[in-house]
Amino acid sequence: MENSKRLIREIIISNLGVIESTKIELGSGFNVLTGETGAGKTMILTGLGLLAGEKADSDFIRSGAEKLSVSAIVHLDGAPTANLAELFAEHEPEMDSGELVLARSITRDGKNRAQVGGSVATAGLLTKFANEFYAVHGQGSNQKLLSNAYQRRLIDSSDEKLSLKCDELRNGVLQLKDQIKEIASLKKSLLDRDATRVKLSTFQAEFKRISLKAGELENLEARIQRLDSVEEWQVALSGALNAMDDEETGALTSVSRAIRSLVPIGESMESMRELTERFTEVKNELSDLRNEIGLLLGELEGEPGELDQLRQRKASILAFVKKHAPLLAPDLDQHAQIEALIEYGASVEKLLKNLDGGDERLDQMQLEIEKVFTHLGALAREVSTMRQTIAKRVEAAVANELQVLGLAGSRFSIEFSYLAVEKPEDLPLEGIDEISFKFAAHQSVTPHALSKGISGGELSRLMLAIELALVSDRDISTIVFDEVDSGIGGETANIVGQRLAKLAENRQIIVVTHLPQVAVWAKEHFVITKNADNDFVQSSVEVVTGDARVKEIARMLSGELEDEAANLHAGALLKHATLV
Repeated sequence: MENSKRLIREIIISNLGVIESTKIELGSGFNVLTGETGAGKTMILTGLGLLAGEKADSDFIRSGAEKLSVSAIVHLDGAPTANLAELFAEHEPEMDSGELVLARSITRDGKNRAQVGGSVATAGLLTKFANEFYAVHGQGSNQKLLSNAYQRRLIDSSDEKLSLKCDELRNGVLQLKDQIKEIASLKKSLLDRDATRVKLSTFQAEFKRISLKAGELENLEARIQRLDSVEEWQVALSGALNAMDDEETGALTSVSRAIRSLVPIGESMESMRELTERFTEVKNELSDLRNEIGLLLGELEGEPGELDQLRQRKASILAFVKKHAPLLAPDLDQHAQIEALIEYGASVEKLLKNLDGGDERLDQMQLEIEKVFTHLGALAREVSTMRQTIAKRVEAAVANELQVLGLAGSRFSIEFSYLAVEKPEDLPLEGIDEISFKFAAHQSVTPHALSKGISGGELSRLMLAIELALVSDRDISTIVFDEVDSGIGGETANIVGQRLAKLAENRQIIVVTHLPQVAVWAKEHFVITKNADNDFVQSSVEVVTGDARVKEIARMLSGELEDEAANLHAGALLKHATLV
């Protein structure tokens, strides 16, 4: 399949944190976001995070506003990945020239709404689409790197064939665990087979007799409430009908009498004829009303004894639910209890069948377990072999990246240990491997696990090296970095910026940074500016080029906008990045 390039074309944010309203049109290569501390740089990434599934929090809403909204126009160039193609086929979102709109809004009362391609979607579906177009790597990702489980996931996700094998193993182990639970349940039942059979048979007989149906109780309650009100409605409608039909004073009688009085003179004058016609129209309208009231009275007449029958049926259902409530999970409401009992009733026949042939069935299930366990054991060893091969490749690639990122002489290794699994119930979902990333800043130091002594700056560069090493040409999506340069500076920062620029030749890169040595390498430079007026704070975003960009780089160097030396230094940095 042809490789596809996926990127974020535009971000639109409203009432998020200090940002009242902004629109950012991103470039297809290296984009950098800079600005003073507190200006709102991270709000841009928060917005992207909300689209990608981060927890919705009404505290993000700008002070004085009732709702925040975030949307992104993402672009697909080329054929979609297998995952994206599956999402497109299943949900058919509206696209225009390869562009798709992803959106999410959150209100003060906690309601949040997601959209994909202009159509309402679940937050989960929005997350799936967003994750196919970009990945956000913040400083929190560095801390994740200390986890052995996260390290294993990095290895597994770095190779498509390995990832598929891991999914196969995980699904197989989940099915195995279900089978183990079923055996445990059957064994427990067999311990008191006769008593269990009696209980199940009794429940089954009662369940069939009561013939419980989903939604029946709600329908019963609605019908009972209606019939309880019938007498009151009948009195009211009968009174209205009598007011029209009474032989002496009824409305129809009176109008008919008026018409008869006017008939003799109705032809003598035009105005008299009009009066007669109007009285006739009133009579017709009253006749229609009388007929409608008669129909309503007919509909209100229930079957004799129906109300008593309905109440008896409701009482039977409630008594059945109360009797068998101990079979259910606690704290279920009445309607949930009924649904659970219907589900349980559907399973009773299978439970009885297991009891009737319990020993035979148990032997058969145990044989199946052993067969599946043998197969999964072989699959786990296959996954382990693949992991080791991929890990060696990743290890070498990361070591090379570390050299480029200013950690010459450092040592990085990926070490394996293995679990001895002798029983099916002990087989882990992720297989038999325990993986540990180890690092040493100098050749003379023995590499240790990352949780033991690595500095913040070293961890940041190691994470960046791993990200760069794991980038795959088959998965050209946008990478968003939140201060990936944290803890570094000087020439190392310059090297990081240059390496990110190299990476951005084939994909979109978005970086939030406070380092000028990184910012100068970007093709598109956005500055977030904070404007404060008493207690009112508002941030805006603008693209800077030419002298404006030189001033921003100078500010990042010295903290001052009008520092001549800093301006000269900024110009030199920008010129160097342009020439390389």
